[in-house]
Amino acid sequence: MIAFAGPVALRAQQAIFVGQVTVKGGDAYTYELVFTRQGTHISGFSITDLQGPGETKASITGEIDTVKEKLTFTENKILSTKDKSVTFCMLRGQLSYGRSHKITTLKGTFTGYAQDGKTQCGTGKIKLASAQELMTRILAIKEKDTATRTPQPAKTAPTGEVAVDHQSKQVLPGNTLKLYCPQPHIDIEIWDDKIIDGDVVTLTYGNQLLLSSYTITAQHKKLSVELTGDQEVLKVIAVNEGAEPQNTARIRITSGTEVYDVDATTTMGKDVYIVLQKQK
Repeated sequence: MIAFAGPVALRAQQAIFVGQVTVKGGDAYTYELVFTRQGTHISGFSITDLQGPGETKASITGEIDTVKEKLTFTENKILSTKDKSVTFCMLRGQLSYGRSHKITTLKGTFTGYAQDGKTQCGTGKIKLASAQELMTRILAIKEKDTATRTPQPAKTAPTGEVAVDHQSKQVLPGNTLKLYCPQPHIDIEIWDDKIIDGDVVTLTYGNQLLLSSYTITAQHKKLSVELTGDQEVLKVIAVNEGAEPQNTARIRITSGTEVYDVDATTTMGKDVYIVLQKQK
């Protein structure tokens, strides 16, 4: 069914892939594909909208072509769902194995069919990655973060240039961070600087909706706002935590010569608040 999440854990012949499904002309969902292989045949299940309000589990069967390094699968039957109000579109995927940043991937397309198996109800793309290899990368990153680092000398601006002050900040889930802004024009960048696993956020600024259910990636999404009063609140809402727990959003706030790099890692139900206050 349309909705996804995924990682890949290979134990014997079991595999777990996690990632995202993007519907042509529509939305993106987290997607998880879990299967056991017997020869070239696979069987298992998929989970769409993992940990979300529409989380749905379906049985799958398929085949692996080891020569062409391709996998095809079909969603056959709904096993469970949190959303009883929708008619499901069952996916038939055609995926190719690959490697990206030393992680095994499955990428390709899907066609969706109504439960009669004949009526087409959608098309789109699937991008998944190995859960086991993602976890290995996460552990390696944590080890690197806790390792002792050699302090670097502060950088100074060349003669004639204005020095830009980069400051690293962190705000814990459910908490508030106050930042001082010397200029009313504020540039905002948001991205995922950890494992790209389908984290989804909604971003508001005062009464403005800046981003709605936006899937963050390594690419910086750039926005601009104006600070018209003494202060305004930028709120980060975790809509989905992707394949791995916590939504690892990183936000850069630029106001004049002040640049704040904010670790806005959060979790569902615990929004992050960034108060932007005019510097007197």
